[in-house]
Amino acid sequence: MAADWPNAVRGTQLLWLPIPAYSALPILLWVMHARTWTFVLALAVCAALGTLKAKGREVLWVVRRLHSKLRGGVVYARPVWYRRRMQHLDSFDLVELRDPF
Repeated sequence: MAADWPNAVRGTQLLWLPIPAYSALPILLWVMHARTWTFVLALAVCAALGTLKAKGREVLWVVRRLHSKLRGGVVYARPVWYRRRMQHLDSFDLVELRDPF
């Protein structure tokens, strides 16, 4: 008899469909609040998650990608306060480089 623990890594699916199980939340919302717009929302979410699954992507990938687009192309290595303090220096002659002791 084979062990079940190697299958624990695999994600759960919604019934027989190849989409993640958490896509059932809009369907549950539609069951509790049966309106046309909630049904359309549930179908749209299921279609979007199915498309992501077909492309091999995850929802966290989309969130990270959106975050990188909102952040812009430049990621600074220094904190904001350091950049603001150092951006107005004209030359290094103004910086005290001698040991104060």
